[in-house]
Amino acid sequence: MVVEGERPVTVAPYNSNPDTGSNLPSTLTGLTASDGTSAASVLLTWNSSQGATSYDVYFSTTETGSRTFISSTASNSMSITGATPRVIYYYFVFPVNSSGSGSGQWNTGYIAEPPPPPNVAPTISIIDGNRTVADSNGSAGELVSFSATASDGDGSIAASEWVINDAVVATGLSTNISLLDGVTEVTFRATDDDGASSSTNVSVTVQAPAGAPEDEWPAPYNGITPDETLGLSFNNISVYNPEDQLIYACLRLLNNGESIEIDGVGRFDIALEIVSIEEAIIRITRFRAFNDEGALNEFGQEPSCSGSFETTLNIYEDIIQVGVQTLTVTFDLIDPVNLEFKLLNFSEVQP
Repeated sequence: MVVEGERPVTVAPYNSNPDTGSNLPSTLTGLTASDGTSAASVLLTWNSSQGATSYDVYFSTTETGSRTFISSTASNSMSITGATPRVIYYYFVFPVNSSGSGSGQWNTGYIAEPPPPPNVAPTISIIDGNRTVADSNGSAGELVSFSATASDGDGSIAASEWVINDAVVATGLSTNISLLDGVTEVTFRATDDDGASSSTNVSVTVQAPAGAPEDEWPAPYNGITPDETLGLSFNNISVYNPEDQLIYACLRLLNNGESIEIDGVGRFDIALEIVSIEEAIIRITRFRAFNDEGALNEFGQEPSCSGSFETTLNIYEDIIQVGVQTLTVTFDLIDPVNLEFKLLNFSEVQP
């Protein structure tokens, strides 16, 4: 056999008793020793010797050095434990009967390095846990501070992230995150240097400004009936309200063009405020299920929903009436945490 980094060795006979009397067992043959196939033990096997009633097994750290007795066995194999990994040992086996010990053999073997222990994921926690944040400035939303702890007993922390709605919104153990009024689920995730991750989450409730009306929806459902001369396929489109400067829209959830639902709801009323006219950015301030009361329009028809949000592309498309103009618009979701959209393009619908 050949052991990596060592000279080749061969099976060799070894006679522990020079007496060659006919009553001694026949010379032992076929001794093999496993070389690194196991991290637990060295397996010795040999052929039966005629006249042997048992076999004495010894080991040594050299071929010619003193030998240490391991055990005696009546079988043709022995599994030896307790060896130091990657250290070559010399194993000697002698056939024995009542007359003495016959000629034996030696061979070398060793055990493999044991596998490393499995990687343990980081231990983490979010300081303060679930909490309610009071309004501080009379405006919607709050900037909320977060802190976490992360440790890794068998390595180091490679990355730490804060996640909302599957989007990474911040990194590091401490951060400030802008949250909308209401309840937001915030997740902290830490990854160690071996790729294992742990995550935990908290629910943070941001209180609305004092005196804010509970029902801020102007109608049972969002939208307005469009001018029939426009030839639209929808009987209900979104509308900009100049009084509160909000866009009241309805949108359908899509995945690759197919309708989908979240918690059984596939169409939503949304109210959008204008964040920046110069940058053409709008933001969702609140939402609800579309036409939850089952109201009909002025013609006794069930209202449709002109807006759509394609979840695979994060694209919001709609038809919005703004004063005397009716516009087709396309927005890109640029901030999934604060639900902000940026205008990509628009055009006026002509009769």
